[in-house]
Amino acid sequence: MSVGKTTLVNALKELDYFKGYNFRTERSKELMAQGIPLNTDSTLKGQCVFLAERAGELMQDNIITDRTVIDVMAFANCSDSMNIFDKDDFETLASHLVREYDYIFYVSPVGVEIEDNGVRETNATYRQTIDNMIVKLSTKYNHRIKKLYTLEGSTEDRIHQMVNYIGLWHIYNKNPPQMKRKEFKEYLKNEIVEILSEVSKEDVDAQKEYNTELEKTLTLSKEAGLTEDEDNEPTSSDLKKKDSVATTAKKLQKIVAKMKGLAKEFKEAKGDLKDQIKDKLKDLTAEKKKLEKNL
Repeated sequence: MSVGKTTLVNALKELDYFKGYNFRTERSKELMAQGIPLNTDSTLKGQCVFLAERAGELMQDNIITDRTVIDVMAFANCSDSMNIFDKDDFETLASHLVREYDYIFYVSPVGVEIEDNGVRETNATYRQTIDNMIVKLSTKYNHRIKKLYTLEGSTEDRIHQMVNYIGLWHIYNKNPPQMKRKEFKEYLKNEIVEILSEVSKEDVDAQKEYNTELEKTLTLSKEAGLTEDEDNEPTSSDLKKKDSVATTAKKLQKIVAKMKGLAKEFKEAKGDLKDQIKDKLKDLTAEKKKLEKNL
């Protein structure tokens, strides 16, 4: 509350890049006028109204809003009028919408004075309680958040930080603003986490195993004097010269070719198809190991 979110959103409206975007700011005054209790007096029905507003925003393309479902969950959790069971059920439902945001920016209240707009709670302790809850929920559901960044300082500073984080510094200034060391480390961390989150540890380990097996087979094929382009079955004279060794190497070469193709498919596959490819690769790996023993 009273951290400059709406001021920041209104400032973004002035940037040409965001022309055509939809902008939404909180409607506490309008909702309060309808008799919906706010802050510590908020009820389950009232918070459902706020959640519906946030969900409606998520159904629009190119929208920038000064509130997210995390805010709604925070106010619900800090309500004196909702029981613990309603709070838990409400949070469970709302938390699934967290993953719908492309970017979430946490605006720090540090150094920002509370302004009385006739609706918001002016109690500094309550504001800190809400802020602590937002941080707690952001940490709890971090695995569902695509990208989360912290904004600090003046409105000007926050805009610089925001466009820097999303790689759009050119829309605000001809020269890219310098990132502070802390900001740069957070940016790199989020980028690395995003990349790693797309691949499970099991997939990475499986891919490493298949790559190792492929390297072994390629080495053995080279030692047998074969290249990847030789697909024909060995002739009778070949069999007499190299007999079982050449034949085995040929079979290994075909297996590695299949494994290469499957390994590529494995990287792109999802769900059941990924499991099916993995099973095929395991079978081929087992067959390949048997052949290697004969060389």
